[in-house]
Amino acid sequence: MSDIENGLCYLCGKEGADSRDHVPPKAVLPKDYRSEGEDLITVPAHQRCNRDWKDDDEYFQTQIALAAFTAGDAGKALHSKVMRGLDREEATGLREHIDSGITGTTVLSPDGTVDHNYIQVKPDWQRLLDVIARTGRGIYYHETKNIIPLNVSEKPVVAEPDKIIPIFKSNTDHIRSFAGSSFKYISVMGEEEPHRCGYLFNFFDRLFFSVVFHDEEGSWRAV
Repeated sequence: MSDIENGLCYLCGKEGADSRDHVPPKAVLPKDYRSEGEDLITVPAHQRCNRDWKDDDEYFQTQIALAAFTAGDAGKALHSKVMRGLDREEATGLREHIDSGITGTTVLSPDGTVDHNYIQVKPDWQRLLDVIARTGRGIYYHETKNIIPLNVSEKPVVAEPDKIIPIFKSNTDHIRSFAGSSFKYISVMGEEEPHRCGYLFNFFDRLFFSVVFHDEEGSWRAV
Protein backbone atom coordinates (compact mmCIF):
# COMPACT_ATOMS: atom_id res chain seq x y z
CA MET A 1 0.00 0.00 0.00
CA SER A 2 1.36 3.45 -0.92
CA ASP A 3 2.22 6.17 1.59
CA ILE A 4 -0.70 8.25 0.30
CA GLU A 5 -3.11 5.40 1.00
CA ASN A 6 -1.56 5.08 4.44
CA GLY A 7 -2.06 8.79 5.08
CA LEU A 8 1.59 9.46 5.84
CA CYS A 9 2.83 13.05 6.06
CA TYR A 10 5.57 13.66 3.50
CA LEU A 11 7.31 16.08 5.89
CA CYS A 12 7.65 13.98 9.02
CA GLY A 13 6.81 10.51 7.69
CA LYS A 14 4.24 9.84 10.40
CA GLU A 15 0.65 8.70 9.96
CA GLY A 16 -2.42 10.90 10.24
CA ALA A 17 -1.89 13.41 7.41
CA ASP A 18 -4.95 15.66 7.56
CA SER A 19 -4.21 18.24 4.84
CA ARG A 20 -2.44 18.61 1.53
CA ASP A 21 0.58 20.81 0.86
CA HIS A 22 1.39 22.46 -2.48
CA VAL A 23 4.91 21.96 -3.82
CA PRO A 24 6.28 24.38 -4.72
CA PRO A 25 4.21 26.81 -2.63
CA LYS A 26 1.09 27.68 -4.61
CA ALA A 27 1.56 31.37 -3.98
CA VAL A 28 4.52 31.56 -6.41
CA LEU A 29 2.34 30.35 -9.32
CA PRO A 30 0.20 33.27 -10.58
CA LYS A 31 -3.44 32.20 -10.57
CA ASP A 32 -4.32 34.03 -13.79
CA TYR A 33 -1.62 32.11 -15.64
CA ARG A 34 -2.70 28.64 -14.63
CA SER A 35 -4.58 26.70 -17.26
CA GLU A 36 -8.23 25.93 -16.55
CA GLY A 37 -8.33 22.76 -14.50
CA GLU A 38 -4.54 22.68 -14.17
CA ASP A 39 -3.51 20.27 -11.45
CA LEU A 40 -0.85 21.71 -9.18
CA ILE A 41 1.24 19.25 -7.19
CA THR A 42 -0.17 18.52 -3.74
CA VAL A 43 0.96 15.92 -1.25
CA PRO A 44 -0.42 14.77 2.12
CA ALA A 45 0.84 16.54 5.22
CA HIS A 46 -0.13 17.23 8.79
CA GLN A 47 -1.62 20.68 9.25
CA ARG A 48 0.82 21.29 12.08
CA CYS A 49 3.79 20.40 9.85
CA ASN A 50 2.41 22.57 7.10
CA ARG A 51 1.95 25.55 9.44
CA ASP A 52 5.60 25.37 10.44
CA TRP A 53 6.50 26.47 6.92
CA LYS A 54 4.05 29.36 6.57
CA ASP A 55 6.56 32.17 7.16
CA ASP A 56 9.25 30.58 4.98
CA ASP A 57 6.74 30.09 2.16
CA GLU A 58 5.76 33.76 2.30
CA TYR A 59 9.40 34.80 2.29
CA PHE A 60 10.11 32.47 -0.63
CA GLN A 61 7.21 33.92 -2.61
CA THR A 62 8.47 37.46 -1.99
CA GLN A 63 12.01 36.72 -3.15
CA ILE A 64 10.80 34.87 -6.25
CA ALA A 65 8.55 37.85 -7.05
CA LEU A 66 11.42 40.32 -6.74
CA ALA A 67 13.46 38.25 -9.20
CA ALA A 68 10.51 37.69 -11.55
CA PHE A 69 9.67 41.35 -12.11
CA THR A 70 11.29 41.34 -15.57
CA ALA A 71 10.01 37.86 -16.49
CA GLY A 72 7.08 38.79 -18.72
CA ASP A 73 3.45 39.26 -17.76
CA ALA A 74 3.31 36.34 -15.31
CA GLY A 75 6.33 37.61 -13.40
CA LYS A 76 4.94 41.14 -13.29
CA ALA A 77 1.61 39.81 -12.03
CA LEU A 78 3.30 37.97 -9.17
CA HIS A 79 5.47 40.98 -8.38
CA SER A 80 2.45 43.30 -8.26
CA LYS A 81 0.55 40.92 -5.99
CA VAL A 82 3.46 40.59 -3.58
CA MET A 83 4.11 44.32 -3.45
CA ARG A 84 0.47 44.93 -2.54
CA GLY A 85 0.74 42.30 0.16
CA LEU A 86 3.81 43.95 1.67
CA ASP A 87 1.77 47.09 2.27
CA ARG A 88 -0.35 45.23 4.80
CA GLU A 89 0.23 46.09 8.44
CA GLU A 90 0.66 42.41 9.31
CA ALA A 91 3.53 42.19 6.79
CA THR A 92 5.63 44.72 8.69
CA GLY A 93 8.07 42.10 9.98
CA LEU A 94 8.63 40.57 6.55
CA ARG A 95 9.01 44.00 4.96
CA GLU A 96 11.61 45.05 7.51
CA HIS A 97 13.49 41.78 7.04
CA ILE A 98 13.65 42.32 3.28
CA ASP A 99 14.64 45.97 3.71
CA SER A 100 17.57 44.92 5.90
CA GLY A 101 19.03 43.05 2.93
CA ILE A 102 18.87 45.97 0.52
CA THR A 103 22.11 47.72 -0.37
CA GLY A 104 22.76 50.59 -2.74
CA THR A 105 25.62 50.78 -5.22
CA THR A 106 26.85 53.79 -7.17
CA VAL A 107 28.47 53.23 -10.56
CA LEU A 108 30.91 55.91 -11.65
CA SER A 109 31.71 56.97 -15.19
CA PRO A 110 35.35 57.09 -16.38
CA ASP A 111 35.62 60.76 -15.42
CA GLY A 112 34.59 60.03 -11.85
CA THR A 113 31.07 61.39 -12.02
CA VAL A 114 28.04 59.34 -11.06
CA ASP A 115 26.82 57.25 -13.97
CA HIS A 116 23.91 55.56 -12.23
CA ASN A 117 22.75 54.04 -8.96
CA TYR A 118 21.15 50.67 -8.42
CA ILE A 119 20.00 48.62 -5.49
CA GLN A 120 20.59 44.98 -4.69
CA VAL A 121 18.43 42.75 -2.55
CA LYS A 122 20.43 40.13 -0.71
CA PRO A 123 18.08 37.30 0.28
CA ASP A 124 18.41 34.86 3.11
CA TRP A 125 19.55 32.04 0.86
CA GLN A 126 19.25 29.38 3.55
CA ARG A 127 15.53 30.04 3.94
CA LEU A 128 15.07 29.75 0.19
CA LEU A 129 17.09 26.54 0.03
CA ASP A 130 15.10 25.00 2.87
CA VAL A 131 11.94 25.52 0.78
CA ILE A 132 13.71 24.03 -2.26
CA ALA A 133 14.68 20.92 -0.30
CA ARG A 134 11.10 20.54 0.92
CA THR A 135 9.82 21.00 -2.63
CA GLY A 136 12.13 18.23 -3.78
CA ARG A 137 10.83 15.91 -1.09
CA GLY A 138 7.26 16.74 -2.06
CA ILE A 139 7.80 16.12 -5.77
CA TYR A 140 9.55 12.83 -5.04
CA TYR A 141 6.54 11.82 -2.95
CA HIS A 142 4.23 12.88 -5.78
CA GLU A 143 6.13 10.87 -8.38
CA THR A 144 6.92 7.70 -6.44
CA LYS A 145 4.25 7.61 -3.70
CA ASN A 146 7.07 7.12 -1.19
CA ILE A 147 8.82 9.28 1.38
CA ILE A 148 12.47 10.25 1.39
CA PRO A 149 13.58 9.23 4.90
CA LEU A 150 14.59 12.13 7.11
CA ASN A 151 18.07 10.62 7.61
CA VAL A 152 18.81 10.84 3.87
CA SER A 153 21.08 13.80 3.22
CA GLU A 154 19.80 16.69 1.12
CA LYS A 155 21.86 19.24 -0.75
CA PRO A 156 19.90 22.17 -2.21
CA VAL A 157 21.93 24.79 -4.05
CA VAL A 158 21.41 27.89 -6.16
CA ALA A 159 22.18 26.84 -9.74
CA GLU A 160 24.11 28.95 -12.21
CA PRO A 161 21.89 30.01 -15.14
CA ASP A 162 24.56 29.40 -17.79
CA LYS A 163 24.82 25.79 -16.65
CA ILE A 164 21.20 24.93 -16.02
CA ILE A 165 19.44 26.74 -18.91
CA PRO A 166 21.08 24.50 -21.55
CA ILE A 167 19.87 21.45 -19.63
CA PHE A 168 16.29 22.67 -19.81
CA LYS A 169 16.66 23.53 -23.50
CA SER A 170 18.03 20.09 -24.37
CA ASN A 171 15.59 18.05 -22.27
CA THR A 172 12.23 19.48 -23.30
CA ASP A 173 10.60 16.03 -23.32
CA HIS A 174 11.38 15.62 -19.60
CA ILE A 175 10.20 19.01 -18.36
CA ARG A 176 7.08 19.42 -16.27
CA SER A 177 5.71 22.95 -16.46
CA PHE A 178 3.12 24.84 -14.40
CA ALA A 179 1.24 28.16 -14.54
CA GLY A 180 2.37 29.21 -17.98
CA SER A 181 5.94 28.03 -17.39
CA SER A 182 6.23 30.07 -14.19
CA PHE A 183 7.71 26.93 -12.66
CA LYS A 184 9.45 24.07 -14.46
CA TYR A 185 11.36 21.09 -13.20
CA ILE A 186 13.32 18.08 -14.41
CA SER A 187 13.77 14.87 -12.42
CA VAL A 188 17.23 13.37 -12.32
CA MET A 189 17.20 9.69 -11.39
CA GLY A 190 19.07 6.70 -12.71
CA GLU A 191 19.49 2.99 -12.09
CA GLU A 192 23.26 3.46 -12.01
CA GLU A 193 22.93 5.46 -8.78
CA PRO A 194 19.97 3.88 -7.00
CA HIS A 195 20.66 5.64 -3.70
CA ARG A 196 20.62 9.14 -5.18
CA CYS A 197 18.04 11.34 -6.89
CA GLY A 198 17.71 15.00 -7.68
CA TYR A 199 15.69 17.77 -9.26
CA LEU A 200 16.41 20.89 -11.27
CA PHE A 201 14.02 23.80 -10.66
CA ASN A 202 13.40 26.84 -12.85
CA PHE A 203 11.29 29.75 -11.58
CA PHE A 204 10.29 32.28 -14.27
CA ASP A 205 13.59 31.68 -16.12
CA ARG A 206 15.13 33.93 -13.46
CA LEU A 207 15.96 31.80 -10.43
CA PHE A 208 17.37 28.28 -10.74
CA PHE A 209 17.96 25.67 -8.07
CA SER A 210 18.95 22.06 -7.77
CA VAL A 211 18.56 19.60 -4.94
CA VAL A 212 20.14 16.18 -4.53
CA PHE A 213 19.12 13.51 -2.04
CA HIS A 214 21.72 10.86 -1.26
CA ASP A 215 21.82 7.96 1.17
CA GLU A 216 25.50 7.33 1.82
CA GLU A 217 24.71 4.20 3.84
CA GLY A 218 22.84 2.69 0.91
CA SER A 219 19.78 1.49 2.83
CA TRP A 220 17.38 3.70 0.87
CA ARG A 221 16.76 3.26 -2.84
CA ALA A 222 15.52 6.25 -4.80
CA VAL A 223 14.40 4.17 -7.78
